[in-house]
Amino acid sequence: ADGISGVDLQGKSTFANRAMSEITGWSVDELIGSNQHRMLHHSHKDGSPYSPQECPVYRTFRDNIARYIDDDVFWKKDGSSFPVEYSSTPIRDDAGKVVGSVVVFRDISARKQAEEDARQYQMELAHVARLSTMGEMASGIAHELNQPLTAIATNSHACIRMLESGTVDSE
Repeated sequence: ADGISGVDLQGKSTFANRAMSEITGWSVDELIGSNQHRMLHHSHKDGSPYSPQECPVYRTFRDNIARYIDDDVFWKKDGSSFPVEYSSTPIRDDAGKVVGSVVVFRDISARKQAEEDARQYQMELAHVARLSTMGEMASGIAHELNQPLTAIATNSHACIRMLESGTVDSE
């Protein structure tokens, strides 16, 4: 299931569904009222700090533009990260004023693993193809070398037999 949460203009979570709690390890009670950026989105993939000014969720309610992020990371309660894709859409009150953002995210760990497995398989397949090509080339080279060497050896043996028989003029 997709994790869903709401974020107010101060960056605090206003609601969260059970899937969000199950995926992140944070209970709904821990999430609601807490700064979602500090809990879930504080660092980039490489571990460098992710400032709130850069955060697409915050930018959504600042400029009133919905966003879709196809490759990012969120952080779990235990400190581990996981890859996500998510959308951030402005939340409006009855008067149409933006009061926050709703975030819908999906853990894409399985998809990332499948992509890595496919990439690894393609690399192995390319390696096997190179080995097969090298085998074909080696076979072709061996054939091209064996033919003249066999002819030379046959002619040499014939000459030796003719010389040993004594019936041939040695000059």
